[in-house]
Amino acid sequence: MNPTEAAKTIVMGLKGAGINLIATLPDVNLADLLREVEEDRDLTHVPLCREEEGIGICAGAYLVGKKCAAIMQNGGFFNSNNAIVSTLLQYQIPLLLLIYYAGDIGDRTFGTTGSMTEPVLRPGTDQTRASVNRRRKTSGGASGNQRSARPACGAQVVVIRTELLS
Repeated sequence: MNPTEAAKTIVMGLKGAGINLIATLPDVNLADLLREVEEDRDLTHVPLCREEEGIGICAGAYLVGKKCAAIMQNGGFFNSNNAIVSTLLQYQIPLLLLIYYAGDIGDRTFGTTGSMTEPVLRPGTDQTRASVNRRRKTSGGASGNQRSARPACGAQVVVIRTELLS
């Protein structure tokens, strides 16, 4: 599938899922997908300056009835984690994140970013378990334990690999 067909397929899938607002940041690797989003008259496209502002915009849009998605690179996802945790997860606001996998196999430009993408996205890593266990030991009662170990509701992530768009 060529990049234009891939972009059309992704947008068709987003619309089929009821997504009607998409926040994006310009990225040369996502050019076909972003063009498709921009040109689709059924979607509200919100261009961003920084990825984390898209989290706030999408959260507000959800509160007035929109179904939202944000498209960003994995480095921007890393920058957005405070907004994701303090807004989406805390208030259980759903948001679909489509994340371009910069530094994926064959991409030497962002090797460090690429090497951290999957560990950050993978739930239940040793680091996460250690953090939950520390909270259990220091928490004052069962409700604190349940709260710290409860799976979070909010952002759902789809990683877009390099070969899909090239």
